[in-house]
Amino acid sequence: MPDVPVVPPRRQRGSPAPYQFRGAVLAAAPPHQPDRSRPRTVHHPIVRGWMAYYGAFYQSALHPLLERVNAYVMRWMRKKFKRLRGRKKAQTAWNQAVARRPRFFAHWAWTTHAPRVW
Repeated sequence: MPDVPVVPPRRQRGSPAPYQFRGAVLAAAPPHQPDRSRPRTVHHPIVRGWMAYYGAFYQSALHPLLERVNAYVMRWMRKKFKRLRGRKKAQTAWNQAVARRPRFFAHWAWTTHAPRVW
């Protein structure tokens, strides 16, 4: 783990220990949080590799897996955007996204319908 500036230990009033560690991070420290602005479960190169390898042998067996990936994307979309919490609004937004960018995700080349299970 890279060196992160940490707040020095502070003296506690009325405490038997002269110093106690408080696990706070300075405001000037660089953020080490993962980027939550896109779905983390969908990895384009991995899905594309599955499609290339397994699709050459048994393409129809991949459809349930790709539909599950669509379900993950739909769940992420509904959690990220409050206005899409309702089923009809999410469905409309899904259809618009697929129509606007049909190749945005690698697996949309084979299946683009909105998932039944979210």
